[in-house]
Amino acid sequence: MNSIFFRSLTTMAFSLASFSLFAAQVAAPSETQKMANAVSDEFSPAVLQASANAAKAWLGVVDSNRYAESWDKLASLAKLTINKDEWVHLLDTTRRPLGAVSSREIQDQRTAKDPSGMPKGDYIVMFYKTVFSHKTGFELVTLYLEDGKWQILTYQVDTSTSQK
Repeated sequence: MNSIFFRSLTTMAFSLASFSLFAAQVAAPSETQKMANAVSDEFSPAVLQASANAAKAWLGVVDSNRYAESWDKLASLAKLTINKDEWVHLLDTTRRPLGAVSSREIQDQRTAKDPSGMPKGDYIVMFYKTVFSHKTGFELVTLYLEDGKWQILTYQVDTSTSQK
């Protein structure tokens, strides 16, 4: 069951926003266009702000290289797909080499309600352009509303579409 669930999570992450394509699309429009086109009417500004705050707080944990703690703060759905040791190893080998964050700017915020193939619920994808000390890239954070709180469901970092 875990492998099926993992494929569903992976499919959801990529279907909500194909990473490379999404990076190219959001780099072009103006900031006003991006935010106006990105969010659903079903999600109030307060809900969007709460999700952005949750993502920012969680990213702060990752930025501090507290990878085990970042796993502890994942949504329970995410913990079904990867164990803590694998998570720490993955971030150690992919995120740590990028260095400290110099700046992080929200490029887009997308919402989804009850996406196909996923547990019913509210999802928000936050897409950031991030300048690390060793490279510039993009981060994608998927949040899931679990027990009334926005929790991190997926995290991806891509530096292949951008250089410092």
